[in-house]
Amino acid sequence: SKRVEVNTRTVFGQIDAFRKSSAVQSAIARRVNAFANLKVWAQDDLGKQVRNSIVKADLALLDKYNPEQNKYQFENQLCAYRDLFGVAYVFKSGIAGFPNSFDKYVVPNNLIQPLYGTNSDKLFQHKVTGYQVKLGQGSFVLRPDEIEVSYDNAYGFTGFGLGESRLIALAEPISTLLAIGETSTVLSSDAGAKGIITQ
Repeated sequence: SKRVEVNTRTVFGQIDAFRKSSAVQSAIARRVNAFANLKVWAQDDLGKQVRNSIVKADLALLDKYNPEQNKYQFENQLCAYRDLFGVAYVFKSGIAGFPNSFDKYVVPNNLIQPLYGTNSDKLFQHKVTGYQVKLGQGSFVLRPDEIEVSYDNAYGFTGFGLGESRLIALAEPISTLLAIGETSTVLSSDAGAKGIITQ
């Protein structure tokens, strides 16, 4: 039925798979927590940890991506989107008076769409000419330099290329798990096969 079939090739299908499958939710939560809790430090050429005022100042910059989120919250969101969709988009908002400083915000994948030109880069990927962001009131286009792209994988799980969602290759197992859950629920609610279910 449509309740257990998910099209994990689309962003909305990937969201649907996450919403319906506790196995997908658990797997992504484990990866997100592991990534967001990574400890960061500086080291010299010999691998020895360095602690001085310059290092502390540089590491402090990594602790705050924007005024609304701390490092843990931002990294959680970034990793969750990257794991779910295969790619995450970060908007770099310039800070007035500081030309090379930015606040960074993760843009939900269902709101952003890369726009491609006809030219390719050295890896034969189509060059992105901009990013269209669709909001309830309309849409606007961001320049390529206003977006940082973070990929989950370097090639792709089914050979379709960079930034492919892991869920594409997992469509059948996810649908199977959902079907098993639905069947079990129906059997229980219909009071069928009680001897099997309760043992």
